[in-house]
Amino acid sequence: MPTLDFRGKRHIYAHHYTVPHRPLVPDADKSIGDCPDDDNLIIRGDNLHALKALLPRYADRVRCIYIDPPYNTGNEGWIYNDNVNGPVQRSWLRENGLVDTEDLLRHDKWLCMMWPRLHLLKELLSDDGRSDGAGRPIPHACLKVPTGGGKTLLGVAALERTRMQAGLVLWIVPSRAIYAQTIKAFRSRDHPYRERLEVAGAGRVKVFEKDDAISLDDLSGHLCVMLLMYPAANRRRGREFLRMFRDSGRYPTLLPRSDDRVSMEAVKKSNPDLDLEADGAVKHSLFNLLKVQRPVVVLDEAHKAYGSKGATEFVEAVNRLNPRLVVELSATPNPSISNLLVDISGVDLKKEEMIKLPVEVTSVSGDWRDTLSRAHDTLEDLTAAARLLESEEGRHIRPISVVRVERTGKDQRGADRIHAEDAREFLIQRWVNRPGRSGSSLPRMTRSPARI
Repeated sequence: MPTLDFRGKRHIYAHHYTVPHRPLVPDADKSIGDCPDDDNLIIRGDNLHALKALLPRYADRVRCIYIDPPYNTGNEGWIYNDNVNGPVQRSWLRENGLVDTEDLLRHDKWLCMMWPRLHLLKELLSDDGRSDGAGRPIPHACLKVPTGGGKTLLGVAALERTRMQAGLVLWIVPSRAIYAQTIKAFRSRDHPYRERLEVAGAGRVKVFEKDDAISLDDLSGHLCVMLLMYPAANRRRGREFLRMFRDSGRYPTLLPRSDDRVSMEAVKKSNPDLDLEADGAVKHSLFNLLKVQRPVVVLDEAHKAYGSKGATEFVEAVNRLNPRLVVELSATPNPSISNLLVDISGVDLKKEEMIKLPVEVTSVSGDWRDTLSRAHDTLEDLTAAARLLESEEGRHIRPISVVRVERTGKDQRGADRIHAEDAREFLIQRWVNRPGRSGSSLPRMTRSPARI
């Protein structure tokens, strides 16, 4: 396991334990309201003392920390002194009696300053984050974008930001239709998605399906994107998931041979939950390949996996693949699972002229039944206009109405929440009671697991 060594480390190693606890003292003149100490806080003072003061209340409770430390550029002309040889840093090292500052290089001093602060930051973090089969933490970010807002394009742009250029990306989609659209776009060199992939992979990109053979040359010299559907990564879906554990023999250069015991033991040590043969050899399966290569995982339409009762199990299944990073693309993230990093609203899309169709917003007074009645009337008007257009010009247009409800589960009806069955029964009753309904067919309704 890699370690970080620097001069002065043995002196600074346990210094964070010796820092005394200090109270946070509200400044009423610069605060808004009653200065509650569990609300948004701006703390002025030594950041080491501030972190220690936060521990009694926030230890093991923080899910995400954003830090902007001095970068140690040596620049003394910025708003803050970014030279660790500056008087503040030198005074801190000297007053704490940690190490002779004259014996250290500038970067050693910077590491001495950062070490205790990073340890205290770690104590603030909760342990409910994602971790892989080897216990390593998994960075996890969700990009919330409305439907039609370019989630796939944002996903490939995110790969560019990883600067990996070579290695494995596992792109998981929810349905065969999206799978077919995505792989066609990724393989088309003139498609915008593929163009962004080419930028991310420095012009060396390969696209794979789960049954394709992959070699060491592929992964070391190309950005390799493998597409997979959710059932293949979800234990609850049975057969497709189990296929990942078959010894396919497609990865001879990426997984150790059965007669190479040294390599075999090294791989098993770094990946303790690999799937093994009866004799202890590592299976040449897709599951083991993914665990060893530690791919970047992109979950397209992640809410379709997290919206089911097996959401927690799906998260665990993805974690077992040992991803080095998980990027979610979703219009409706699961707040208990998704780590929301970017939230793009429909208003934002409209400002950027990204709305694909004109949007007309109409306010309706009354309850949800009035709104649904108005929407149904509008749908019938549009249907009549579409039929007239088809009779005059031969162009077929099928108007549709999309209704979003608050609950869809069988055991979630009631409790003053609008359920999918409530909307369905209301529409059917309205159709039955409407005048002149003879000769018409019942409106067709489709339902997905999460939305009606």
